[in-house]
Amino acid sequence: MSEEITVSVLADGVWRLTSLARGGVLSVNSYLIKEGSSCIAIDAGPANQAESLVAAVASITPLRNVGHVVVLDDTPFAASGLAAWRNGGFSGEIVADWRSALGIAASGVAGPYRYVHKERDAISCDDTSTLEFRIFPVYPGYLFAYHCRSGCLFTGILGSSMGRDLPVISEVPGRSHRSFIEAFGRPGPALVEVMSGFDQVPALVCPRSGSCLKAGSIAGSGVWASMGSGENGGVEASGDVTTLLDEIGRLRSDNIDLRSSMVVASDAALRDEISGLYGRSYADEFLRSLMKQDSSFCGVFIMVDKLKELNREAGFAAGDHMVADVAGFLLEHAFGGFLFRWSGPVFLLVLESSREESFALTEGLRTTLEAERRFSRPVTVSIAIVGSDELRGNDSEQRMASMQSFSRARLKLLERRGGNEVLDQNSADMRDADLRESTLALVMDGDSISTDYIVEFLNRREFSAIGTARGGEALELMEQYKPEVVIADAYLPQFDAFQIRARMLASADLNRVPFVLIVESKTDELVERAHSLRIFHVFEKPVPLLELLGVVRYLVGHGVDVD
Repeated sequence: MSEEITVSVLADGVWRLTSLARGGVLSVNSYLIKEGSSCIAIDAGPANQAESLVAAVASITPLRNVGHVVVLDDTPFAASGLAAWRNGGFSGEIVADWRSALGIAASGVAGPYRYVHKERDAISCDDTSTLEFRIFPVYPGYLFAYHCRSGCLFTGILGSSMGRDLPVISEVPGRSHRSFIEAFGRPGPALVEVMSGFDQVPALVCPRSGSCLKAGSIAGSGVWASMGSGENGGVEASGDVTTLLDEIGRLRSDNIDLRSSMVVASDAALRDEISGLYGRSYADEFLRSLMKQDSSFCGVFIMVDKLKELNREAGFAAGDHMVADVAGFLLEHAFGGFLFRWSGPVFLLVLESSREESFALTEGLRTTLEAERRFSRPVTVSIAIVGSDELRGNDSEQRMASMQSFSRARLKLLERRGGNEVLDQNSADMRDADLRESTLALVMDGDSISTDYIVEFLNRREFSAIGTARGGEALELMEQYKPEVVIADAYLPQFDAFQIRARMLASADLNRVPFVLIVESKTDELVERAHSLRIFHVFEKPVPLLELLGVVRYLVGHGVDVD
């Protein structure tokens, strides 16, 4: 699905072309510069918006007039759309750092190429130095470009909508290696360092993501004094003027720091403390946004095998360390996707690829992780793939419920098989019988005859049902088998249904499991208590089995009373 492109004028002959990529979560910018009869594009955009981006450029100038497309780095958002530019009629040079250029050429995108390998370089239009490049040794593989006439500095991934680098940017696709995070993720003056590398003072910082910002609001006048320029036009200031400028610089810096801390605090609230990744609430909104736009994607659910055993053997601190280590590994092998901490031992990786491609990629990920020796003990993962083309429903909420149902069933089946496997609907060994087996119902009734009757009835349908007449044993069975639905008599020996439900709601693994209550008499008080524990389906004895079957099927398919 192509993304809609918004075109705005930044300066004379400089346009910003903006799309809401990442499912509308984050705006992404490309830029177009016009010098006389020739044009320069900054970044080709991601593949899923490249056709729209090329059309937006063509609305400004014929594509034959674009002499250069500058790729500031080799992330998918900068380079993956190049093939569409070539298909659309662009025949000029692709300009990139030599490392990035070699990688792009190896992917099959036709030349000509201009390989930038000097720390200072430039491209010219009409015999005028139009765009200056800087390569910094601490940022290998990245170009920073300065447009001499307008004073626009194009910073690629560096900088945010505030024009500053944020402490955590590990979500940048394809660039989450530890060295990259250490180089760009620090809260130090990385952007000021880049700006100071150009001989002229930039007027406007133009990042990959978010809004552009006037350079003067990023650094105080003291920064530019060392460059022989400054806000006083290069004239040596008196002591009073210098003091005033320094005070203005301090106030400006304090203001930027305050805004930065507010953004970082908001960002931290969305992140999982253990892994540092965005958590479930962010992932849910991200998926809903993709679904509303009818985007094509795969949800790859990655479960750390036997994490509960590790927690029991070595303690929860050891389990947390394992989750953090696996998160770091997955960030390094995210294939340009978006990684989240879903819940408990499960991560979610969203890929803009087909199920077949996702299967091949994640099978390689699974085997690589199994062979990895960085962990304190052997680690394997189970991977369930759910394609957006599988999801049922007419709106995003129904499709979200469908995704949860598919992922839960497939992860459950993987767990019963012993883990360390990749599974999707098209897996050769995914039989209808396996799908039936994956739907497990736990039945609890103080009357063992009643329990056996319901279990036998469900087993004759598409369920694998197990039963118990004691509340304590029910808790053990839930931990062991993780059912898709629980059917319980209100009053059981040891623990009644309400106590069991309260424990389920407190468990990260069980709080989303649907619950059906069976009672001798349906009173208002009992129903109110059930509703307070998110139990919305109550049957009086004798239970109408066909009606119970319909409700259980609906709950397993939609999870409507748990979300």
